[in-house]
Amino acid sequence: MSTPNLFSRLSGYSQNPKKRSIENFTTELLAYFFNHDLIFRRRFLRVVFSDHRMARAFKSANATTQEALGPDCRVDLVLRSGPRIHLVEVKIEASETQSGRWGQTGKPQIQRYIDLKRGHVTYLTTSDSLAPEVDQRGRRRFRLVKHALFEELYEELVDARLSYWTKMFVEFMEENGMAGPRPFNKQELRRAKSAVDIIENCRSTLEIVRTEANTRFRQNLRTRSNLTRPTFVNDWVQCYLAKFSKGPIRWVGLSLTADEMGLRFSVWVWGKRDQSFNKIRDHLGWETWDDDDRWCCNSIRLRGDRDEIPRMVDHTVKASRKLGQAIRRFV
Repeated sequence: MSTPNLFSRLSGYSQNPKKRSIENFTTELLAYFFNHDLIFRRRFLRVVFSDHRMARAFKSANATTQEALGPDCRVDLVLRSGPRIHLVEVKIEASETQSGRWGQTGKPQIQRYIDLKRGHVTYLTTSDSLAPEVDQRGRRRFRLVKHALFEELYEELVDARLSYWTKMFVEFMEENGMAGPRPFNKQELRRAKSAVDIIENCRSTLEIVRTEANTRFRQNLRTRSNLTRPTFVNDWVQCYLAKFSKGPIRWVGLSLTADEMGLRFSVWVWGKRDQSFNKIRDHLGWETWDDDDRWCCNSIRLRGDRDEIPRMVDHTVKASRKLGQAIRRFV
């Protein structure tokens, strides 16, 4: 058994009886490396901003942690560059909290930060945290600029020329669920039907797709239901909308399935045997699943490269958009 990374050992001393404090410990590490490691700073800014022009304004910024910027608003990580401020909320295997303060009861955490009107906000989480609930309607001076993932940061850092301590931080990410799944290799794809060892990789991959696509998937199908966390059933890993039902449609979801040719990613639908369901299936031109006319799906084959997850996210968005249009037309 390998010896735990130094940061992993130290994080144990930061835990209290009521809350696992690995988030706070990780936040302190992020601030330290941002302030002291130029390569880390550049890679970090790529991840927390979707617009490189916004990132450029913070190339000489200073990072601080756990700042109380308002009532019931203690921000994990604050980047300051002259008059500009950028707020970063950090979550590891957790969801955003709801306010318990009188007058703001139930208001989601990220929305509270936006309403401070101090700066734009990034939500930095592991892949099993869903996108935050925010109101992006109308013209707003400040907004959520990105739901960023630790897995993205790991990909930025893992092949970079890093200092000894920053490399140790990368190892810490690997040991604490912040590293993304490795790409499927060609051999795994060829023997996918019997490859029990890639089940966890399938689950982790689908977890990231779920996180990236959930909001647009919901919007396309006009539902408030979220995709469930991926689970393994028989020879496939799936997630689905837990409380979705429209006309004959009973279940809609995503899956990674193994067969003789390798792995395929699908957007799928299950419904009652009904004329309107048949019209939806025929209109979309989706294939039936296992000769059961209550199932239909739209699939792509995995190729085994690093562009796999963006392909799956793009496929999810496009297929769910067409499905939503078909449901509204025939139901």
